[in-house]
Amino acid sequence: MNSKKQIKVKLNLKLIQAKINSHINNIQEIRAGNINTKYLLVTENNNKMVLKIYTDRSYISPIFSGVNRAKREFTILKYCERNDILAPKPIALFNNNVVMSFVEGKLIKEAINVQSRIFNLIMQWLTLFHSSLCVDRVPLSKPIDGVFRTLRYALAQSNDAILSDLYSTLCKSSFCPSTQQKITHGDVTLNNWIISEDGKVYGLDFEFSGKNDVLFDIGMLISSLWERDNFNKHFYSHCCSEVFKKYEKFVPINSRSIAFYVILSMILMAYNVPDKTRHKNLLLQAKELLSKYISNHDKIS
Repeated sequence: MNSKKQIKVKLNLKLIQAKINSHINNIQEIRAGNINTKYLLVTENNNKMVLKIYTDRSYISPIFSGVNRAKREFTILKYCERNDILAPKPIALFNNNVVMSFVEGKLIKEAINVQSRIFNLIMQWLTLFHSSLCVDRVPLSKPIDGVFRTLRYALAQSNDAILSDLYSTLCKSSFCPSTQQKITHGDVTLNNWIISEDGKVYGLDFEFSGKNDVLFDIGMLISSLWERDNFNKHFYSHCCSEVFKKYEKFVPINSRSIAFYVILSMILMAYNVPDKTRHKNLLLQAKELLSKYISNHDKIS
């Protein structure tokens, strides 16, 4: 796009320019989705920034409102900057909008084909993120509450028997998340990591961050990679082994707790994918893990 008139959403350019203290020469839509829209801003000095506008989803939960998610992301970006964690630099926060620096690079899933290498690079970033941010100093809610609200909302909209059975069994399990909560990313999909030309990994999209069990992030990462790798069980074992090495010293962890969050992530992914084959495969794999690691322990039929 070369013209501001081509932008589909009405943008208050005067307000944006006032907030970033710079004149905007060009605006280009990067991504339009159900939960947010991103624009690339190019200023008169040829500086690149990203404007992110958050869609209101408070009908699921108040923590999913556009304003709350914008505040959450801006807060985490500031903490990343203070703790030298690689992420976009926060520039401005207003209403349900955040302006941040633009990170040059490629999505990690496009730059690297080897699953284990992607896993190891993101794990290095997550380990630093989880160990650097003090949970008592970040005024954020628990995203896990929103996750279960989302699943309840999904069940109310669907007649999916497998999804309903999985969710019911998971809720009945005696598993309890770790009480040693940290600040978690909250949306560890393969779309939220950029690798720069010099090989550095940057985390993106912190609108669902909050206080939580760190294995919530790990479960999302494993399920995203595992599903992409056609549910290779050897790869799953490798991931679990690496998680034990990096986390067992500062959080309670076992194979069952990892599986709990992998299952939860698979259910969330299944809810969000329109492809029926992927949806079914995700739920079947989640059911298999549930049978192996959760149900057998709780003696749930």
